Amino acid sequence: MVGLAVNQINISGTSSFGPSRASNAGVSIRSSIFSEPSLSIGDNSGAFELNLQRSSYAASELPFRDELLREITDEFLHSCLWQLTRNRSRSFPKYEGLEKRVYGKYEPKWLDCSDGIILNEPRFLKRYDPTFCLNRYGGGSEPTFFQSMVGALPDRSIYFHDANDEFTGRSFNMKGKLARVLRGEALKFVKETTKSQLVFVPAAFVDLILKDMKPGKDIRKTLEGLSTDTVSGWMHQSSEKISESVEIRDWRKGLDKNGKDTCVISLHSLSTQSFEPNDSKDDVVFDRWMDLLGQPFLPRTANDLSQLQRRLSDRLESKYEIFEERAKQAQKKQESEAKKKAAKSEY
Repeated sequence: MVGLAVNQINISGTSSFGPSRASNAGVSIRSSIFSEPSLSIGDNSGAFELNLQRSSYAASELPFRDELLREITDEFLHSCLWQLTRNRSRSFPKYEGLEKRVYGKYEPKWLDCSDGIILNEPRFLKRYDPTFCLNRYGGGSEPTFFQSMVGALPDRSIYFHDANDEFTGRSFNMKGKLARVLRGEALKFVKETTKSQLVFVPAAFVDLILKDMKPGKDIRKTLEGLSTDTVSGWMHQSSEKISESVEIRDWRKGLDKNGKDTCVISLHSLSTQSFEPNDSKDDVVFDRWMDLLGQPFLPRTANDLSQLQRRLSDRLESKYEIFEERAKQAQKKQESEAKKKAAKSEY
Protein backbone atom coordinates (compact mmCIF):
# COMPACT_ATOMS: atom_id res chain seq x y z
CA MET A 1 0.00 0.00 0.00
CA VAL A 2 1.34 3.45 -0.92
CA GLY A 3 1.46 6.40 1.40
CA LEU A 4 0.41 8.99 -1.18
CA ALA A 5 -0.87 8.56 -4.74
CA VAL A 6 -2.05 11.35 -7.06
CA ASN A 7 -4.09 10.45 -10.14
CA GLN A 8 -3.30 6.77 -9.42
CA ILE A 9 0.44 7.43 -9.60
CA ASN A 10 2.50 6.51 -6.55
CA ILE A 11 4.25 9.64 -5.32
CA SER A 12 6.04 8.34 -2.26
CA GLY A 13 5.36 7.19 1.24
CA THR A 14 6.49 3.58 1.31
CA SER A 15 8.53 2.73 4.37
CA SER A 16 10.49 -0.34 5.42
CA PHE A 17 10.27 0.75 9.07
CA GLY A 18 6.49 0.83 9.48
CA PRO A 19 3.11 1.23 7.77
CA SER A 20 2.91 3.20 4.55
CA ARG A 21 1.51 6.60 5.48
CA ALA A 22 1.04 9.88 3.66
CA SER A 23 3.32 11.39 6.31
CA ASN A 24 6.22 9.62 4.58
CA ALA A 25 5.47 11.82 1.56
CA GLY A 26 5.42 15.10 3.47
CA VAL A 27 1.69 15.15 4.26
CA SER A 28 0.64 16.07 7.80
CA ILE A 29 -2.85 16.24 9.31
CA ARG A 30 -1.40 17.76 12.51
CA SER A 31 -3.24 15.60 15.00
CA SER A 32 -2.08 13.99 18.23
CA ILE A 33 -5.10 11.65 18.08
CA PHE A 34 -4.84 10.19 14.57
CA SER A 35 -1.83 9.33 12.43
CA GLU A 36 -1.72 10.19 8.73
CA PRO A 37 -3.61 7.66 6.60
CA SER A 38 -2.70 6.45 3.14
CA LEU A 39 -4.18 8.84 0.58
CA SER A 40 -5.17 8.45 -3.07
CA ILE A 41 -6.08 11.81 -4.59
CA GLY A 42 -7.74 12.63 -7.91
CA ASP A 43 -6.40 15.96 -9.17
CA ASN A 44 -7.53 16.78 -12.71
CA SER A 45 -6.73 20.48 -12.34
CA GLY A 46 -3.20 20.03 -11.03
CA ALA A 47 -3.96 22.02 -7.89
CA PHE A 48 -2.43 19.52 -5.47
CA GLU A 49 1.05 20.88 -4.80
CA LEU A 50 3.98 18.51 -5.30
CA ASN A 51 7.71 19.25 -5.34
CA LEU A 52 9.59 19.44 -8.64
CA GLN A 53 10.65 15.79 -8.37
CA ARG A 54 7.00 14.80 -7.78
CA SER A 55 8.17 12.76 -4.81
CA SER A 56 6.61 14.71 -1.96
CA TYR A 57 3.83 17.10 -1.02
CA ALA A 58 5.08 20.69 -1.23
CA ALA A 59 2.51 22.77 0.67
CA SER A 60 2.41 23.28 4.43
CA GLU A 61 -1.12 21.99 5.03
CA LEU A 62 -3.70 19.88 3.22
CA PRO A 63 -6.49 22.08 1.82
CA PHE A 64 -9.01 19.44 2.89
CA ARG A 65 -7.39 18.68 6.25
CA ASP A 66 -10.46 19.50 8.37
CA GLU A 67 -12.81 17.47 6.15
CA LEU A 68 -10.42 14.52 6.29
CA LEU A 69 -10.24 14.62 10.09
CA ARG A 70 -14.04 14.71 10.33
CA GLU A 71 -14.28 11.66 8.06
CA ILE A 72 -11.70 9.78 10.14
CA THR A 73 -13.56 10.73 13.33
CA ASP A 74 -16.85 9.44 11.88
CA GLU A 75 -15.32 6.05 11.06
CA PHE A 76 -13.46 5.93 14.38
CA LEU A 77 -16.64 6.48 16.40
CA HIS A 78 -18.51 3.82 14.46
CA SER A 79 -15.63 1.38 14.98
CA CYS A 80 -15.47 2.08 18.74
CA LEU A 81 -19.19 1.57 19.28
CA TRP A 82 -19.19 -1.53 17.06
CA GLN A 83 -16.41 -3.14 19.12
CA LEU A 84 -17.83 -2.18 22.51
CA THR A 85 -21.27 -3.63 21.72
CA ARG A 86 -19.94 -6.90 20.30
CA ASN A 87 -16.98 -7.70 22.51
CA ARG A 88 -17.80 -6.81 26.10
CA SER A 89 -14.58 -8.41 27.38
CA ARG A 90 -12.40 -5.96 25.44
CA SER A 91 -11.36 -3.12 27.73
CA PHE A 92 -10.68 -0.54 25.05
CA PRO A 93 -11.49 -0.30 21.34
CA LYS A 94 -8.68 -0.70 18.85
CA TYR A 95 -8.17 1.49 15.79
CA GLU A 96 -5.22 1.27 13.43
CA GLY A 97 -5.08 5.01 12.86
CA LEU A 98 -4.65 6.05 16.50
CA GLU A 99 -1.46 8.00 17.09
CA LYS A 100 0.71 6.92 20.01
CA ARG A 101 1.25 9.66 22.58
CA VAL A 102 4.57 10.03 24.32
CA TYR A 103 5.16 11.74 27.65
CA GLY A 104 8.46 10.60 29.11
CA LYS A 105 7.42 7.21 27.80
CA TYR A 106 4.35 5.77 26.13
CA GLU A 107 1.01 6.88 27.56
CA PRO A 108 -2.19 4.86 27.08
CA LYS A 109 -4.68 6.16 24.53
CA TRP A 110 -7.68 5.24 26.68
CA LEU A 111 -8.50 5.64 30.36
CA ASP A 112 -11.28 4.12 32.44
CA CYS A 113 -13.68 6.67 33.88
CA SER A 114 -16.75 6.59 36.10
CA ASP A 115 -19.04 6.77 33.07
CA GLY A 116 -17.18 4.33 30.82
CA ILE A 117 -13.95 5.00 28.94
CA ILE A 118 -12.39 8.21 27.68
CA LEU A 119 -9.56 9.19 25.35
CA ASN A 120 -6.45 10.32 27.16
CA GLU A 121 -6.54 13.66 25.33
CA PRO A 122 -6.60 17.16 26.88
CA ARG A 123 -9.85 18.41 25.31
CA PHE A 124 -11.82 15.30 26.18
CA LEU A 125 -10.54 15.22 29.76
CA LYS A 126 -11.09 18.96 30.20
CA ARG A 127 -14.73 18.59 29.12
CA TYR A 128 -15.22 15.52 31.32
CA ASP A 129 -13.79 17.54 34.25
CA PRO A 130 -12.57 14.64 36.46
CA THR A 131 -12.30 15.28 40.19
CA PHE A 132 -10.32 12.18 41.19
CA CYS A 133 -7.72 9.79 39.75
CA LEU A 134 -6.69 6.35 40.96
CA ASN A 135 -3.34 5.35 39.49
CA ARG A 136 -1.99 1.82 39.90
CA TYR A 137 1.61 1.20 38.87
CA GLY A 138 2.62 -2.46 38.58
CA GLY A 139 0.74 -5.54 39.76
CA GLY A 140 -1.31 -8.05 37.82
CA SER A 141 -4.12 -7.25 35.42
CA GLU A 142 -7.59 -6.90 36.92
CA PRO A 143 -9.95 -6.00 34.03
CA THR A 144 -13.01 -5.62 36.27
CA PHE A 145 -11.31 -3.81 39.15
CA PHE A 146 -12.29 -0.26 38.26
CA GLN A 147 -15.87 -1.22 37.38
CA SER A 148 -16.29 -2.76 40.84
CA MET A 149 -14.85 0.37 42.51
CA VAL A 150 -16.79 3.06 40.62
CA GLY A 151 -19.49 3.40 43.26
CA ALA A 152 -16.86 3.92 45.96
CA LEU A 153 -15.06 6.74 44.14
CA PRO A 154 -16.07 10.36 43.64
CA ASP A 155 -18.11 11.22 40.53
CA ARG A 156 -16.10 11.70 37.35
CA SER A 157 -13.13 9.63 38.51
CA ILE A 158 -10.50 8.27 36.11
CA TYR A 159 -8.35 5.16 36.52
CA PHE A 160 -4.94 4.41 35.06
CA HIS A 161 -3.07 1.10 35.34
CA ASP A 162 0.51 1.22 34.07
CA ALA A 163 3.41 -1.23 33.89
CA ASN A 164 1.38 -4.44 34.18
CA ASP A 165 3.41 -7.00 36.20
CA GLU A 166 6.40 -4.63 36.10
CA PHE A 167 7.67 -5.68 39.53
CA THR A 168 7.14 -9.42 39.09
CA GLY A 169 10.54 -11.12 39.06
CA ARG A 170 12.17 -7.96 40.42
CA SER A 171 13.86 -6.90 37.17
CA PHE A 172 14.35 -3.24 38.00
CA ASN A 173 14.37 -1.30 34.76
CA MET A 174 11.67 1.21 35.60
CA LYS A 175 13.22 3.87 37.81
CA GLY A 176 12.02 6.71 35.57
CA LYS A 177 8.41 5.52 35.63
CA LEU A 178 8.50 4.92 39.36
CA ALA A 179 9.91 8.38 39.98
CA ARG A 180 7.08 9.95 37.97
CA VAL A 181 4.48 8.02 39.99
CA LEU A 182 5.97 9.18 43.29
CA ARG A 183 6.06 12.77 42.03
CA GLY A 184 2.50 12.59 40.71
CA GLU A 185 3.60 12.76 37.08
CA ALA A 186 2.51 9.36 35.72
CA LEU A 187 0.12 11.06 33.28
CA LYS A 188 0.72 14.49 31.83
CA PHE A 189 -2.91 15.50 32.38
CA VAL A 190 -2.84 14.30 36.01
CA LYS A 191 0.42 16.14 36.64
CA GLU A 192 -1.08 19.40 35.40
CA THR A 193 -4.39 19.10 37.29
CA THR A 194 -3.46 17.47 40.64
CA LYS A 195 -4.35 19.51 43.72
CA SER A 196 -3.19 16.89 46.23
CA GLN A 197 -1.90 13.34 46.15
CA LEU A 198 -1.71 10.31 48.44
CA VAL A 199 0.76 7.52 47.57
CA PHE A 200 0.92 3.95 48.95
CA VAL A 201 4.02 1.77 48.56
CA PRO A 202 4.54 -1.77 49.95
CA ALA A 203 7.03 -1.62 52.86
CA ALA A 204 9.07 -4.56 51.52
CA PHE A 205 9.32 -2.81 48.18
CA VAL A 206 10.55 0.42 49.77
CA ASP A 207 13.38 -1.51 51.44
CA LEU A 208 14.23 -3.21 48.15
CA ILE A 209 14.31 0.07 46.21
CA LEU A 210 16.56 1.78 48.75
CA LYS A 211 18.89 -1.22 48.89
CA ASP A 212 19.17 -2.33 45.26
CA MET A 213 17.93 0.42 42.91
CA LYS A 214 20.21 3.28 43.92
CA PRO A 215 17.49 5.93 43.63
CA GLY A 216 18.34 9.61 43.19
CA LYS A 217 18.36 12.06 46.08
CA ASP A 218 14.79 13.27 45.56
CA ILE A 219 13.28 9.78 45.34
CA ARG A 220 15.35 8.55 48.29
CA LYS A 221 14.12 11.51 50.33
CA THR A 222 10.52 10.73 49.33
CA LEU A 223 10.82 7.04 50.23
CA GLU A 224 12.58 7.70 53.51
CA GLY A 225 9.84 10.19 54.41
CA LEU A 226 7.01 7.64 54.01
CA SER A 227 4.95 6.80 57.10
CA THR A 228 3.80 3.37 58.27
CA ASP A 229 0.26 2.84 57.04
CA THR A 230 -2.72 1.52 58.99
CA VAL A 231 -2.91 -1.37 56.50
CA SER A 232 -0.24 -3.92 57.40
CA GLY A 233 2.67 -4.11 54.96
CA TRP A 234 2.15 -0.67 53.42
CA MET A 235 3.82 2.73 53.70
CA HIS A 236 2.15 5.98 52.66
CA GLN A 237 2.98 9.53 51.71
CA SER A 238 0.87 11.72 53.98
CA SER A 239 -1.72 14.14 52.65
CA GLU A 240 -4.30 16.02 54.68
CA LYS A 241 -6.33 17.09 51.65
CA ILE A 242 -7.29 13.68 50.24
CA SER A 243 -8.69 10.57 51.90
CA GLU A 244 -8.89 6.91 50.92
CA SER A 245 -12.24 5.13 50.63
CA VAL A 246 -12.91 1.99 52.66
CA GLU A 247 -13.26 -0.03 49.44
CA ILE A 248 -9.77 0.91 48.24
CA ARG A 249 -8.34 0.20 51.67
CA ASP A 250 -9.97 -3.25 51.70
CA TRP A 251 -8.64 -3.91 48.21
CA ARG A 252 -5.10 -3.05 49.35
CA LYS A 253 -5.46 -5.40 52.31
CA GLY A 254 -6.04 -8.31 49.95
CA LEU A 255 -3.07 -7.66 47.67
CA ASP A 256 0.13 -9.69 47.76
CA LYS A 257 2.46 -6.86 48.72
CA ASN A 258 5.69 -8.68 47.97
CA GLY A 259 4.94 -10.82 44.95
CA LYS A 260 2.67 -10.92 41.91
CA ASP A 261 0.50 -8.00 43.10
CA THR A 262 3.35 -5.69 44.11
CA CYS A 263 2.35 -2.21 43.02
CA VAL A 264 2.48 1.47 43.88
CA ILE A 265 -0.90 3.18 44.23
CA SER A 266 -1.50 6.91 44.01
CA LEU A 267 -4.74 8.80 44.61
CA HIS A 268 -5.15 12.28 43.16
CA SER A 269 -7.61 15.08 43.83
CA LEU A 270 -7.96 16.96 40.53
CA SER A 271 -9.12 20.35 39.33
CA THR A 272 -9.34 21.40 35.67
CA GLN A 273 -10.44 24.96 36.45
CA SER A 274 -7.16 26.54 35.34
CA PHE A 275 -6.16 23.79 32.91
CA GLU A 276 -6.19 24.63 29.19
CA PRO A 277 -4.91 22.49 26.28
CA ASN A 278 -1.72 23.94 24.83
CA ASP A 279 -2.73 24.03 21.17
CA SER A 280 -5.79 23.79 18.94
CA LYS A 281 -4.73 21.14 16.42
CA ASP A 282 -7.30 18.59 17.64
CA ASP A 283 -10.23 21.00 17.87
CA VAL A 284 -11.72 19.56 14.67
CA VAL A 285 -11.75 16.01 16.04
CA PHE A 286 -13.12 17.05 19.42
CA ASP A 287 -15.82 19.28 17.94
CA ARG A 288 -16.93 16.53 15.54
CA TRP A 289 -17.04 13.95 18.34
CA MET A 290 -19.13 16.23 20.55
CA ASP A 291 -21.41 17.16 17.65
CA LEU A 292 -22.11 13.48 16.94
CA LEU A 293 -22.28 12.05 20.48
CA GLY A 294 -22.84 15.02 22.77
CA GLN A 295 -20.48 13.66 25.47
CA PRO A 296 -16.68 13.21 25.71
CA PHE A 297 -16.74 9.56 26.86
CA LEU A 298 -18.02 6.19 25.65
CA PRO A 299 -20.29 4.26 28.04
CA ARG A 300 -20.00 0.62 29.09
CA THR A 301 -23.64 -0.40 29.39
CA ALA A 302 -25.40 -2.09 26.48
CA ASN A 303 -28.39 0.24 26.65
CA ASP A 304 -26.29 3.41 26.56
CA LEU A 305 -24.17 2.04 23.72
CA SER A 306 -27.28 1.20 21.69
CA GLN A 307 -28.62 4.72 22.18
CA LEU A 308 -25.36 6.20 20.91
CA GLN A 309 -25.37 3.87 17.91
CA ARG A 310 -28.88 5.00 16.98
CA ARG A 311 -27.84 8.64 17.39
CA LEU A 312 -24.76 8.11 15.24
CA SER A 313 -26.79 6.29 12.58
CA ASP A 314 -29.27 9.17 12.40
CA ARG A 315 -26.47 11.70 12.01
CA LEU A 316 -24.32 9.82 9.50
CA GLU A 317 -27.23 8.41 7.46
CA SER A 318 -25.96 6.39 4.46
CA LYS A 319 -22.35 6.73 5.59
CA TYR A 320 -23.21 4.68 8.67
CA GLU A 321 -24.32 1.78 6.45
CA ILE A 322 -20.99 1.93 4.60
CA PHE A 323 -19.08 1.78 7.89
CA GLU A 324 -21.31 -1.07 9.04
CA GLU A 325 -20.53 -3.11 5.93
CA ARG A 326 -16.79 -2.46 6.30
CA ALA A 327 -16.94 -3.63 9.92
CA LYS A 328 -18.77 -6.82 8.95
CA GLN A 329 -16.22 -7.60 6.24
CA ALA A 330 -13.35 -6.97 8.66
CA GLN A 331 -14.98 -9.27 11.21
CA LYS A 332 -15.38 -12.03 8.62
CA LYS A 333 -11.73 -11.65 7.67
CA GLN A 334 -10.63 -11.89 11.31
CA GLU A 335 -12.77 -14.98 11.87
CA SER A 336 -11.40 -16.63 8.73
CA GLU A 337 -7.80 -15.91 9.73
CA ALA A 338 -8.49 -17.25 13.23
CA LYS A 339 -9.88 -20.50 11.77
CA LYS A 340 -6.85 -20.92 9.51
CA LYS A 341 -4.51 -20.33 12.44
CA ALA A 342 -6.39 -22.84 14.57
CA ALA A 343 -6.30 -25.42 11.78
CA LYS A 344 -2.54 -25.03 11.38
CA SER A 345 -1.98 -25.49 15.11
CA GLU A 346 -3.74 -28.87 14.96
CA TYR A 347 -1.08 -30.32 12.66
